[in-house]
Amino acid sequence: MEVLYRLGESIEHSPKKYFIHPPKDFAKWARICSHIVAHYNEGWANGHHWNIKYWIVWCEPNEWKLWSGTIEQYYELYKVTATLLKKEHPDIKVGGPAWGGGGYTPEKMEDFIRYCSENKLPLDVFTWNQYHSLVPFMLQTAFIFKDMAVKYGYPDAELQIGEWHYLNRSWRSIKTPNTGPDVLEPTYGVQGIESAAYTTSVLMGFEDTPLSKAFFYTGNAGKFGMLDPNRNPTKLYYGLEAYGTLMRYPRRVHAESDTLSEKLQHDLGSQKGDCMILAGKKENGDGAILVSFMFAIDMEFQVEIPGLDGYDINVRVVDMQKDLDNAVYTKRGDTLTIRKNSYCAIYLIELFKK
Repeated sequence: MEVLYRLGESIEHSPKKYFIHPPKDFAKWARICSHIVAHYNEGWANGHHWNIKYWIVWCEPNEWKLWSGTIEQYYELYKVTATLLKKEHPDIKVGGPAWGGGGYTPEKMEDFIRYCSENKLPLDVFTWNQYHSLVPFMLQTAFIFKDMAVKYGYPDAELQIGEWHYLNRSWRSIKTPNTGPDVLEPTYGVQGIESAAYTTSVLMGFEDTPLSKAFFYTGNAGKFGMLDPNRNPTKLYYGLEAYGTLMRYPRRVHAESDTLSEKLQHDLGSQKGDCMILAGKKENGDGAILVSFMFAIDMEFQVEIPGLDGYDINVRVVDMQKDLDNAVYTKRGDTLTIRKNSYCAIYLIELFKK
């Protein structure tokens, strides 16, 4: 795992803001940042040699809890800081704007990259944060920003999502006494089965986008964590465990999935890409297939696997009732038939050479 270091201040939820204001002296602030890089990467001031590659100037300058200045002030801070960092540490990668909700306001992301282009500024990493509930939206955003990067002369800039997580409600509702507790509801909350299916679907979809990295928020026992307040695994945890298991089969294998019909999607309020599939294998021939359903009806589905008779089969499921436990299936020839008992569900099929 690599570190993405965001230079700036932490979010302030208190009514009075203390540290999130624009620096009084941009040049001095940039020199401090340069010394931070030197401390962690070059051993300066009893420091380290950790070779942290990615350095982002501030975080969410469009968020009033993180930046009290104007966007123009942020642009100027980026200009001064990014220029100095690349001059004094040419091997690191510098970027921004770590825009909050980048996919909602792509024109603001374009304003930033246009400013960088017009001022011939370094931009090694083009980054944003995104909390959402629709899989296609998350996947399409990366292509939009890739086109921007090419248009403005940064074809090699890495595209990175600095934060992402399932969110099917407004931020305000999370903090409202009557609705705030619902964020942890085990079905449709941010740790529930909807979140688990969304997360695995997005991770599978990321494989075919221009993204280089996406940092999931978060791995703790907080509201957006993988564990509940008592540190017990949640549906989200088991969904990530299923995806992590697939990653142990690193050689990708061609796999395709059907989606529900357009009419059925409309009637159900569903979405394209509600069935995602990803498959891999090991050098020894063992294989794994991950299938994730997001907002799909309960149904029976089939997976066709050539040469299935040559494998021992293990099928596990994360759904409303099960936490990566064994699933019931039937086998006929090269086809597995599986009964889906939950509108959101994740199936991990492992195949072991006989």
